[in-house]
Amino acid sequence: MRTLKVPEKTRLRAFCSLLALGAGSMAAGTAHAQLISQPATSSGSLLSSLHRQGATTSHTSNGTEEIQVTGSHLANRATAEIAPITTITAQQLQNSSATNLEMALHNIPSMGFGGTYRSNVNGGGGSSCTDFRSMGVDRLLVLVDGRRIVSGPNGCANINAIPMEMVDRVVFLKDGASSLYGADAVSGVLNIILKKNYSGTTVNFNGGISGYDGDSPQATASITHGFNFDHDRGNITLNGTYNYQAPTLATNRPWAQHSGIVMPGPGEAIPQSGSILTPGGAFYSMSGDPLFPGADGGGLYTNGGTGGSYRPFTPQDRYDYAKDTWMADQNQFESITANGRYDLTDHVQLYMLGTWTHTDTLAQLSGDPIANPSSEAANLPDAVIIPAGLPGNPFGQDVGWYGRPAGLGNRNQQYADDQYQITVGARGDIPHSNGWTWDLYYSFGKDVQTSSMPGSVNGVALEQALGFRQTGLPGSLDQGVYDPSVCSSAAGCALINPFNTNSGISDQARKFITYNNGESFSNEMRDVQLLLRNNHLFRMPYGPAGMAFGVEHRSLDAGSTTDPLNMNGYALNTVSNPTSGGYNATEVYGELSLPLLRDLPGAQNLAANVAGRFSHYNTFGETYNWSGGLTWSPVNDISFRVNYGTGFRQPTISDLYSGQQVSFQSAYDPCSSDLIGANATRMANCMSQGVPAGGINQTSAGQVRALIGGNPKVQPEISRTYTIGTVIHPHFIPNLSFTVDYYHTSITHQIGTFPAQDLLDSCYDSAGLKGPTCSNLGSPARDASHQLLAFNDTTMNMGGLRTSGLDINGSYLYRIDPLNSINLGADISDIIGYTAQNEPGQPYINFLGTDGPPQTPTSPGTFAIPRWKANANAAFTHGRWTFNYTMRFIDGMDYYPQSSYNAETTRFYHTNMVFYHDIMIMYHGNHFDVTAGINNVGGKIPQYFAIGQYWNTDTSVYDYMGRYYFLRTSTHF
Repeated sequence: MRTLKVPEKTRLRAFCSLLALGAGSMAAGTAHAQLISQPATSSGSLLSSLHRQGATTSHTSNGTEEIQVTGSHLANRATAEIAPITTITAQQLQNSSATNLEMALHNIPSMGFGGTYRSNVNGGGGSSCTDFRSMGVDRLLVLVDGRRIVSGPNGCANINAIPMEMVDRVVFLKDGASSLYGADAVSGVLNIILKKNYSGTTVNFNGGISGYDGDSPQATASITHGFNFDHDRGNITLNGTYNYQAPTLATNRPWAQHSGIVMPGPGEAIPQSGSILTPGGAFYSMSGDPLFPGADGGGLYTNGGTGGSYRPFTPQDRYDYAKDTWMADQNQFESITANGRYDLTDHVQLYMLGTWTHTDTLAQLSGDPIANPSSEAANLPDAVIIPAGLPGNPFGQDVGWYGRPAGLGNRNQQYADDQYQITVGARGDIPHSNGWTWDLYYSFGKDVQTSSMPGSVNGVALEQALGFRQTGLPGSLDQGVYDPSVCSSAAGCALINPFNTNSGISDQARKFITYNNGESFSNEMRDVQLLLRNNHLFRMPYGPAGMAFGVEHRSLDAGSTTDPLNMNGYALNTVSNPTSGGYNATEVYGELSLPLLRDLPGAQNLAANVAGRFSHYNTFGETYNWSGGLTWSPVNDISFRVNYGTGFRQPTISDLYSGQQVSFQSAYDPCSSDLIGANATRMANCMSQGVPAGGINQTSAGQVRALIGGNPKVQPEISRTYTIGTVIHPHFIPNLSFTVDYYHTSITHQIGTFPAQDLLDSCYDSAGLKGPTCSNLGSPARDASHQLLAFNDTTMNMGGLRTSGLDINGSYLYRIDPLNSINLGADISDIIGYTAQNEPGQPYINFLGTDGPPQTPTSPGTFAIPRWKANANAAFTHGRWTFNYTMRFIDGMDYYPQSSYNAETTRFYHTNMVFYHDIMIMYHGNHFDVTAGINNVGGKIPQYFAIGQYWNTDTSVYDYMGRYYFLRTSTHF
């Protein structure tokens, strides 16, 4: 951050320029970087008018103003437009349907909240992590008042821990900035500036309901109060916020009432489909022999759970998730925020910021599935085996069982998260130093989350309830006999009948088989930093040069505990080990601002900015990053800018220290009889390991053993980013602003985990087993029967990612007369290229405009990458009234041609473009504001998008709420 002391006349000009912005488009609020006052001052009686125009001021004890700009530690007007920056004001946040920051930022074209990183999407746990330009949540640095905040349980900053009513503005730096802020600023920086020096009281209420029978109600209540003390030498600003979001039920939405994986034809209902883990049960032969005369020895069979004869399992027998699973969770959020400062002397100011948030989340999931165990730690068989001798077994042989017995019931997962952070610091100027200022602070933050999931299945207890007693040696755990004594000798055990699961599991058996799967997570951050700066270090011919330098020491510690059943491998469907570890970094950085030319023909402004940062980590060692930027204004109406910089992402504590364990991963052995003949290279490699020419019969069909978890040897990701742009604000069209920025980011040494199938195929298809992934195979790689032994699939450095595109922003305010005005705005994101590489040396694959690969190094799962996303906004203001219309656009996408979806799904390769239309009306009074509106006025349903979610769409891209009505009131006194 940078500080500039400016005289009163300059402050007045800055204030007037802010007034000219009007009530523009949220996403395009400031199309070019502006010097916005920080910290903010607001009077309770003037809050409406000041914030409506985006105006903020801040006074120090000697009567000057501090101005801070994201993207630099210096404040030099000559270099103010070098960095591509967009700002959203508090009034723009308030004039929306949002009840938290995630909702406010989600529809910005360049932003995303992928998958479970949305706070209330099923399984999100109340945390919301931000993805910028589809580069991943780990690559956007989130700051509050220019300082880091502690990460949440997902390993990234939870923006919903910041109450929206306390936000003065949100600033996006759309450029890599590791040289300025350190690790993780790869795709950009999101800086959330809070209200400070507040005077008066403001009470906000807002709420809304969906158009689907009024479900999914949301409500927020907050109060903000600020006061000065000791003759205005000090100020304290306080905020308390409560937010509630009810769950969203898929059964209330026609397009999501059934979990479909087959695209319906025109006018057809979505067929019930989803999982073979059905209440009726699906059974298969453990030996490969037919279950009954005429049956296929390798097929699945069911009777639908109703008794009677058995028949081949069909798609109509699949389990429908939608009826038992909430689309969005129930969330309750409480927060308290305190911001204060005190002018100790004319040259020293003390300041502090304290935040505390508590979030309770409830998610409803379907019953825990009966499926192949996830781990071999407890010496479980590779499958859930029903022994031949179990009474009622109609097949007369050992059979494997896939199912979701109705008697087990649904799972209600509960999360409780507490996050707090306190920052204390002092800043001031050094007397008689020719303009040197300093800023010293210490920040401590901690996040603690606990979760519980009743109804999880204990694999060992299930084996006992089936009466299966193992008779084989290690390596042959699938061998066994029916012995009811293994149940009768276990306290509380009751035998179950898998062939009539609708009535075959008693309450006693359910209590014995299931357990409450509990976990906890904690993360701590300590950060101390000293910054020295001088905006007038020495005089150059065309202005003063500025310099800033500082030192920062930061440490992070995190740990997690898991249920002993999970840790010991007893859990049927969960594999987790405790995580414990940390790291620290010491960094030295510097920045130089140079005005090169000024007020000359063809060079109204030419200025440069350079920065560098040296970092030492106790985990991987040292790294140096630098950046440079240049801005040139041939005339006052237009500026050109170019930036280039290097960056890096530090491996997270989970990447490094997550507990390791052997797990069963979904994959097929390349040397199995069905796959060995894929090519001559594969066959030769398999045979070199002793595999017969005809291949092997993989004992655990569809699963392979792999060591998963963290890897302390992981190195940081490396990135390079350059941007080229122009800023236009012609004097002959007042209040018009337009920017276009081209960006290109290249990332190498990506941190991730190979999909097991890709790892194996890549190795066995390489000449002489010399491919990069072959080092992950064990030594020896196979046992005496040629079955694969566990291989290494822990976190590692992988291939690369390249992405490029255009950010286009524009805003125009036309004043008809003193009472009437029109404001137009647009924000457009055009991703020109998005290619990923799984392994170093391999070709890059283009995923632009697709649903992405089934698994990539940049994401834990499939994600959508539309080429075009845009918002367009028009507002008409008449006196105290404003009517606002917004159009949101999402481009169509294709399924990636090598998608893992079944043949029926991939008949439909394209999703159509989507337009959403929002309207709202606002009244601004002297002491109160009222906003009412409707999002998605036309009730546009989401595009069908089978990316592995239950609800037939991608909830991180499309509007799943439907038509949504909202009302917000704000009272100031």
